[in-house]
Amino acid sequence: MSGLLLELGALGLQEDHRGLHFEIDQDGPIVSGDPRSWTPPLPKNPDQELELRAWFDGKREREQLLADLKACLHGIAPAPLALTLKPIAQQDWNATWKAGFEAFSLSKRLRVVPSWTEEAQPAATTALRLDPGLAFGTGTHFTTAGCCQLLDSLLESWSGPRPNVLDVGTGTGILALAALALGAKRAVAVDADPQAISAAAENAAENDLVDRIELYQGGPESAPAEQFPIVFANLIAPVLIDLADSLCSRLAPGGGLIISGILCHQEKAVVDCFAQRHLDQEQRLCDDEWVALLLRCTREHGP
Repeated sequence: MSGLLLELGALGLQEDHRGLHFEIDQDGPIVSGDPRSWTPPLPKNPDQELELRAWFDGKREREQLLADLKACLHGIAPAPLALTLKPIAQQDWNATWKAGFEAFSLSKRLRVVPSWTEEAQPAATTALRLDPGLAFGTGTHFTTAGCCQLLDSLLESWSGPRPNVLDVGTGTGILALAALALGAKRAVAVDADPQAISAAAENAAENDLVDRIELYQGGPESAPAEQFPIVFANLIAPVLIDLADSLCSRLAPGGGLIISGILCHQEKAVVDCFAQRHLDQEQRLCDDEWVALLLRCTREHGP
């Protein structure tokens, strides 16, 4: 049914199982990711009724859209369908979202501050001003925070010249900019999404870091042909495994690779994959669902 609604031009979908309505049960589990990782396990749904909400362009003729929906979905559902269509008043969705995004501590020495607010910084912390735009990465998810905490610790204890870093899948640029704020000399950031590159450029400008960051659209191969003492990639486990050779080839001998986007049950496969490429696990952070890892390169890789 979701596929048919998208074929009819739906701009977005929301699935609501009435028996698991979290607005009613605030203690219910968060349903996301792989069902095997849900903690606690998802309770049995006491209500078999399901509601699908689909958003369509308000310029479409309503009666025709309703007729198209009935014709398309007729006979698909195992139970009778109740179709309703109603207009949604225009509002500033961006302002609504911004109202819920507040400053927070991302790591020991770094605090994320929305670019549209002013906040006095606590002592011994650095502010990173951020506007996500349409890109992924505000720092509120554990995978981003975990990477930043590992990065903070690594850079705080760094000896010798300040390192250059490579950020693969930069999103808003949050990790690359965090590295610069925490002491890295230069950051190279890549992302396949042009909107991410645009958001990262704007955030670099907001933090006066434009002259210390290089942005490239694409994968690791789009970055300059060099090796980096620190590489980080907050992606998902299958992509990390696919990019393992490319990530390792960009890591300098003895360098540190920080990765996340890994569910707990995927950790062994990812660790084994990088162990085969001579990267040993040095540090691990976990929130009972996601894992962030610092791996250390133990052998020289080719460019």
